[in-house]
Amino acid sequence: SIASSSAVVVLPQEVPGPQLKVACFTGRAGSTVRNCDVYTDGEKLIYETTGPTLESGEGFTIVAGFPKGMVAVLEPKPVFEDTLLGKLLTGLLVIVLLIIGLFWYVFYPIRIIYKWYKYGRDPHILTGAVRSWFDAPKTKAGRPFTPAECGALLDEVVDERDISATLIDLAVRGFVKIEERKKKDFYIVKKKDFAKNNLEEHESSLLTALFSKGDEIRIKDAKLYDEIAKIKDVLYERMVTNGLFPKNPNKIRIFYIVIGMLALMSANLFLFVISLIFGRNMPRKTQAGAEAAQVIKGVKNFLTTQERQLQFQAKEKPKESQR
Repeated sequence: SIASSSAVVVLPQEVPGPQLKVACFTGRAGSTVRNCDVYTDGEKLIYETTGPTLESGEGFTIVAGFPKGMVAVLEPKPVFEDTLLGKLLTGLLVIVLLIIGLFWYVFYPIRIIYKWYKYGRDPHILTGAVRSWFDAPKTKAGRPFTPAECGALLDEVVDERDISATLIDLAVRGFVKIEERKKKDFYIVKKKDFAKNNLEEHESSLLTALFSKGDEIRIKDAKLYDEIAKIKDVLYERMVTNGLFPKNPNKIRIFYIVIGMLALMSANLFLFVISLIFGRNMPRKTQAGAEAAQVIKGVKNFLTTQERQLQFQAKEKPKESQR
């Protein structure tokens, strides 16, 4: 609230009464209420409120009219004057905007398709398809690929299945025990110290996150979103370090997702569709990565056939026992 308000306008010189126009208003926007007075003192115009308090949203408006020429008149000037230089600058600006528009709406979508065709496809494998393979491929240092690395290399994405495969592999190797204490209520129990063991970075990071508050954790209570995200980043970078990808595949996909969002914001539907389709498939393996992926496919084929064989044996067991 404003109890009272006043304003003073000082003109360059005193203005005769007939040539001076003054007024004031109070209240909300558009109000014609005049709870105010105006009086002159030489070249000064003094405005004061006289009515009740001005409440929230109410204001005090003053009007002063005097002959033109008493104060400086500033005429607006064009940004570019109508000269040869101004016309050249305007034409240059139009050309630049046209070039940017052609690149963004026409050439860039085509460039993405060309880039995928030229650089986004996996290299050709000379050995052809492998129907079965019995061991996971190995890195240059002779270390077998972990389950998470195998899964990520196949579909070029580190997802929750790869993290789950890592946990199951650690249980097989005796680092943890997975217990179902109630139906679909699983606990992960620490079995041996992993700090002194030669684990891969993503494996030790997962175990550290699981057992940061004790030697067991209930899966339903685990909130490891940030830790899982970091483990995924570690796996992506390790695959680059091991020579399986020339660049981080996840960063490449994120880049084209951003391009797709910018295209959608600029109404470039062609670029939006192209960036989502070809950008998703832009990550490529190296020659070593493609060969390792071929071996992993063979291992997967072998495991799939063994699963069918085990199911067949389970069905035949009752018949054999009856005999």
